[in-house]
Amino acid sequence: EYTRQRLLGTIAINDAARVTLVTPDSWVPRAYPFDEEGLQLAWANAYRHLPGGVELKVELTERAFLQTIFDRKAYIDIRIESGVDTQYYKQALEYWVILRAFVKGTFDVYYPTAADQQRFVEDAETEHFLLQAMGGIQATSDVLVIGDESLPHAWESFRVAEKYTMVINAITRFIDVVTTGHEQVGKVQAYAQDASFASFSWAASLRPRWAGGTGEGVLAAPKEVATGQALIMALTSTPMPDLVAAAGGEQDWSKIFWAADGEQRAQLDEVYVQFQDRLRAFSAKCQEVNEDALAAFESGQQNVAGKPLVNFGLWSHDPQYLETSVSI
Repeated sequence: EYTRQRLLGTIAINDAARVTLVTPDSWVPRAYPFDEEGLQLAWANAYRHLPGGVELKVELTERAFLQTIFDRKAYIDIRIESGVDTQYYKQALEYWVILRAFVKGTFDVYYPTAADQQRFVEDAETEHFLLQAMGGIQATSDVLVIGDESLPHAWESFRVAEKYTMVINAITRFIDVVTTGHEQVGKVQAYAQDASFASFSWAASLRPRWAGGTGEGVLAAPKEVATGQALIMALTSTPMPDLVAAAGGEQDWSKIFWAADGEQRAQLDEVYVQFQDRLRAFSAKCQEVNEDALAAFESGQQNVAGKPLVNFGLWSHDPQYLETSVSI
């Protein structure tokens, strides 16, 4: 019953998001400062400006791109090798490794042998799931689309172990995106509902002159936008369990994993406990990094150029602030 309620809740949230965020003439199109054509152009091109693997399309073969698009570690390794070795990517990589170990550990409980894994990846539902995930993403929708280079044909070209890895990476990447991928810290629904703090639109007086405005005026959006914005957030801001939740505690979400018997239940519980232990240890490391960064800033340390060291903390990967699915 717990699992059913959670799954239905997740479906309801995403259905509300579809209706309010992307459906023509719904709340977002009315709240944002775009007409219908402008909004569609924004949706169609936004992903090109969000690094995360999309930009590798021109650097990798189509086969390698399909294997990498969900593999966060492979992507971060490429970024670090190119010289982008930042604290953000270091924390993103460590968080990914923890998430992936949890997902793989859970899958291995259900499919412990090579024969089990082969049956799983050759199941039609598994194939359709991954092909839908790949084909439905803008970044991959124009890759391997016709004839012998179609997505179904490409799927058949991968070995069983590769298919199993791709499914695990896809699930892990989805969890990565809905937990930390929004890069917010804590629950911000109350702020997003305040049009004077985070406006979805601009008052007429703030619009540039070429758009019919004066280019100057108040910072708050008009009340119509404020109402629409608050309604959008009210529809999507459904509280979710915290990611860090001790086994047996009030927010313990390990019950969503079905077990065939007591032995399998014990194995799943062990995977969950290890996951929680790793999250707490990683959270402690994140806090230590932030304390050191803020101490260096406050002490007036200088960088190699002799300028004041400006080094702020980083909280977006700290598990203590994350939900199992971002509630905004």
